[in-house]
Amino acid sequence: MLELKNMGDQYGTWDEVFNGSDLYPDLTNFMTQNVTTGQSYKFRVKAKYKNGFTSYSDESQLVWACTAPSFIEPPIKTAVSKSSISL
Repeated sequence: MLELKNMGDQYGTWDEVFNGSDLYPDLTNFMTQNVTTGQSYKFRVKAKYKNGFTSYSDESQLVWACTAPSFIEPPIKTAVSKSSISL
């Protein structure tokens, strides 16, 4: 089970973002989309085993939600001389 806490939330509650222990027992990584760009979060996990669940892990370090940079057009050469190139 994976939970996150929005560190900008005044109440600081833990929200479950994934509980796939029955469907994906060997899963070792997960990417959540339940975040807001520019906000910071902490995560914690617990594992399921035959007698129930373990205790939660320690909280992760602070993680910032960011967006991937958009596509950047390659530069276009506009002029060339012996000592410079204009883009």
